[in-house]
Amino acid sequence: MRIIGIILAILLFVVLVVIHEFGHFITAKLCGVNVLEFSVGIGPVLYKKEKGGTQYSLRSIPIGGYCRLEGELAEGEDGASNNDEKSYMNAAWYKKILICIAGAFNNILLCLIVLFFIFLYMGSGSQTLGAVTPGSPADLAGLKAEDKIIAIDDVKMTSWNEIVNTITNSNGDLEITFERDGNENSAILSPEYDEELGRKIVGITTKMVHSPSVSAKASVQTSVSFFVEIKDTLIRLVTGKESADNVVGIVGIVDVVSQEIEYGLVNVFYIMALISLNLGVVNLLPIPGLDGGKILFILFKTISGGRISDNVEATVDTIGLLILMALAILLIFKDTMNLVIR
Repeated sequence: MRIIGIILAILLFVVLVVIHEFGHFITAKLCGVNVLEFSVGIGPVLYKKEKGGTQYSLRSIPIGGYCRLEGELAEGEDGASNNDEKSYMNAAWYKKILICIAGAFNNILLCLIVLFFIFLYMGSGSQTLGAVTPGSPADLAGLKAEDKIIAIDDVKMTSWNEIVNTITNSNGDLEITFERDGNENSAILSPEYDEELGRKIVGITTKMVHSPSVSAKASVQTSVSFFVEIKDTLIRLVTGKESADNVVGIVGIVDVVSQEIEYGLVNVFYIMALISLNLGVVNLLPIPGLDGGKILFILFKTISGGRISDNVEATVDTIGLLILMALAILLIFKDTMNLVIR
């Protein structure tokens, strides 16, 4: 099972990177920029085919892929002339930004789509109660299964997660407004602390629903919570409040996914959605070598009237890529040592 998990993890990683690069590819094509090569994998070529001026390649090392545009590098470095009207360097500034953003957009979109199908398959928590625990605060207050919670302490509830968070963070009694048989009712109850769960509860469970609209809403809400978690983690890393030991690379990701497959494919796809969003968000950071760094240069060059040369941009971009590659190698080494020690 572990071997299958490792293979699946590698395939998922390739899918995430290829989808990211496909965003650059299709947007470049739509913007009239020539794509020299679209590759799945890196390293020596196993198979290649040229069509429409683009070489499609399958390479031997399955750890990603890339999309190479004409004129993307400094003059002459990609073997093509930047005087060509289909060169990336000659594209309008807004087209360049669209091309850069497209990869991250695809990853964010993939996160939403994967979560949508997970919630559609597993069901999504609703504001309607599925069950009430006998003898619990909710039961003593008169709540029953099929009651729909509308508000808590006069604050309108819009999701099951919001209901849970409100109860968890409560201080003292709560006034629950709920709908039963089309009529609005209210009840006062006192949350109790559950040692096992480590939070306050009132003894209610949600009714799971399999609805496209509810699943879509749940996928957006979960993606937003993922984004907040990623943002907070990045801030803690920058400010030194989060240890760099908690950051994992490709090897660490493969290890996590290979473990999660033991609990079912749904867990694997859930992690895939999180990693996809992570990849999209991180790529938009204004760091040289990432898409966000490219966007920053495009804006600087546009505002300054082209005072920053293409060669300077290419040099800074290359330095950024080398630093990122060095960090990736360090993470691979760290994750590998952790696996050996474990």
